[in-house]
Amino acid sequence: MNGPGSYSTDAINWTNSDHNNGAIREIVYGDNKFVIVGGSGLASYSTDGTSWTTSNHNNGHMWAVAHGNGKFVAVGQYGTATRISVSSNGQTWTSLSNLNLGELWDITFAQVP
Repeated sequence: MNGPGSYSTDAINWTNSDHNNGAIREIVYGDNKFVIVGGSGLASYSTDGTSWTTSNHNNGHMWAVAHGNGKFVAVGQYGTATRISVSSNGQTWTSLSNLNLGELWDITFAQVP
């Protein structure tokens, strides 16, 4: 989706909410906030799903994001290079570099007993 996202309190009536993130690829909720990742190296976060703050993780196109153990992890690519970014707050991102894992299109978190 490009442009504004939408939110609803009743799943019937919807309101646009501008996140300034370009194309939304995925959204996740963790640690009392929503995090969106998408194209153009942008991520956005919100504590209420209506007001968004955009950060630039400069990590190419991010296709997916997951949350677990207090960390947000986003995956994607920049050209032919694999991109993985990690954040503890959804705002400041650290890029893991020199990875040759091919294209990563999705990520999930699972806690194994």
